[in-house]
Amino acid sequence: MSRPEDNLQRQVASYLEIVKPDCAWTHFPAGEARTAVTGAKLRRFGLKRGWPDMIFVLPGGRFAAIELKAPSGRQSQDQKAVQASIEQLGGFYGVCRSLADVEAALKSWGVTTRGAGRIETARAA
Repeated sequence: MSRPEDNLQRQVASYLEIVKPDCAWTHFPAGEARTAVTGAKLRRFGLKRGWPDMIFVLPGGRFAAIELKAPSGRQSQDQKAVQASIEQLGGFYGVCRSLADVEAALKSWGVTTRGAGRIETARAA
């Protein structure tokens, strides 16, 4: 079953592949349903609740993260706590509900891209 954020996640990944931002990035796949055994194993490995969907290392070693949400989606208490922690430590955090929101967040953090104007191509992903 597809979650509402899945389509946005695919669009964001496609967009980042197209525009090649001057940062390192990855999706953090901690939110999928897991068996109880797998969940317990991941917690023993150190997995923490509430971490955002996308993680970035920006130029100069700065840390940034994006939580992707459907238009009516809300952050959990765990997500709000992680956001506060990241921001208190000097990192950047954005809650994005669209590809345009992601583009705006990256721009506000000083990330440059090659291939601006390709947002429409990524939306088709």
